[in-house]
Amino acid sequence: MKVIVIAGGKVLFPLAEAILSKGFEVCAVNRDPRVCAAIEKRYKVTTVAGDESSPDTLERAGAREAGLLIAVTPWDNLNLVCCKIAKDYFNIPETVTTVNNPDNLSVFKQLGVDHVFDKTEMIVSLLEKSVESFYVKPLVEYMGGKILIYEITITAKMPVVDTEIGKMEFPEHARITGVLRNDEFVVAHPRLIIKAGDKLLLASSEDDLGHAIRALCGDVA
Repeated sequence: MKVIVIAGGKVLFPLAEAILSKGFEVCAVNRDPRVCAAIEKRYKVTTVAGDESSPDTLERAGAREAGLLIAVTPWDNLNLVCCKIAKDYFNIPETVTTVNNPDNLSVFKQLGVDHVFDKTEMIVSLLEKSVESFYVKPLVEYMGGKILIYEITITAKMPVVDTEIGKMEFPEHARITGVLRNDEFVVAHPRLIIKAGDKLLLASSEDDLGHAIRALCGDVA
């Protein structure tokens, strides 16, 4: 399948490499001839230097044979125009883009862009995963993933510090089963008070896991 990629130089290079690694044919489009020459020198791609929003440029990029167009420039308006031309003029089956302004997300979808990703949401999601990977550690799962056991490291800023387990608001299918404190294991019970530095053993269903982690960690995770 032929993929047309419209992006700035910093994004264009790694994106083209990733698509090539999947076995697809890539045509990179950028208005700077120097960027096109550089990426053509490094990778097995074709390039077109020109106005990315021009049908003529996309025609030269092989839009009539393409199965996918990806437009991820820093400008939402340009990304939208590229995707609209791809769909309405060349009938490219799939279009993918990102929005820098979250308010544009619903507009892009209404206008027929197939796959729209909010950059802000993506960054927040990555940050959450990064934080969770530091405080939240998966240990084991049972019954084909229906029961998950996690280790949660409690810090001083988390809302459950100095709270009795029995007084915590917790999802129905999630339980703290034990606490590692000062290298000793303590069986969890309703009167046990959570302390900063504790490592909690959390057993939860998949559906309630996120709610349980949020109850324990608050905004920290």
